[in-house]
Formats: sequence, C-alpha cells, structure tokens
Amino acid sequence: IWRSDKPEIASVISGKITGVSKGTAKITAISVADNTLKAECEVTVNEIFPTQVTLDKTILNLNASASATLAATLNPANATESELTWESSDESIATVESTSATRARVRAVKAGEAIITVKTQTEGVTATCKVYVNPVTEISIAPKNVNLAVNGTQKLTVTFTPADGS
Repeated sequence: IWRSDKPEIASVISGKITGVSKGTAKITAISVADNTLKAECEVTVNEIFPTQVTLDKTILNLNASASATLAATLNPANATESELTWESSDESIATVESTSATRARVRAVKAGEAIITVKTQTEGVTATCKVYVNPVTEISIAPKNVNLAVNGTQKLTVTFTPADGS
C-alpha cells in the first residue's frame, strides 16, 4: 500500500510519485501482510523557474494599423512558473496585447519605433522585439468625382500607401 501524507503536494500510485505543487510530503510504503512494516521517503517538490525567454521575431516592420503575432518560448521548457507580461515602450507607436499564455498581438498605431518587451513574472527574465512602423506616404480616394441625386448615396474608398495606413 502506498500513501502520501500530503497528496496536494505529491501523489503516489503503485510507487510512482507525481509532484503536484511546491512543498514537502512523506510517501509511505506499507506491507499488505503486516501493516506495522513501513518504509518512508521524504519528497520535496520544487517550482522550476524560467532562466530564459526568447521571441520568434526580434524585429518587426509594420505599416500603420497592421498587426503581427509574437510567440515567446521559455527555457527550460518544463518551467512551472510561466506567466508572462507584455509591454510596449511607446503605445502611441505600437500596442501589444496577450492572446494566449505565450503569444501576443502587436498592432502598429502610427509611424515610429517602439520596443515590445516580454517578461517572466517570477524571475523578471526578458526578451525584446523592435517594432518599426512605416509612415503613410500617400492617401487617395475613389471615385474622385461623384454626382448624386437627392437622397442618393455613394461609397467612397480610401487607399493608403503603404497599405494598412490610418
């Protein structure tokens, strides 16, 4: 028979121990034939903190209003403390919003440069991506001339160069 005095920290099934949360637990093996025969093992479960975070891109070139996704990778891969925070050095140029545990969407706002930083919550390990937002150099509207009847409508289309401008 196998028992854990703190199954919320370490569980045991058929002698296989699983770490559940940080802490110390005592695993006991008890003889089925004679329950007075016991052996114990002290188990310490530790959190694994990330020592490195990397981004799939270190430079982004975007046009205004365009967006891109950044993906972070934690090392070691089995880190148990993996919460990330994302921030932009200048939200008037580029914003960043977390979309999952390790991904974020960067949106270009206006021409300029910004740095997106991802940081681990526990150890403060960081990685950065420099974002260059291209300026809008031209705007055009179509059609150029419209003749309307009273109560008539016409949809205008605006085109930006480079594309996706605001």
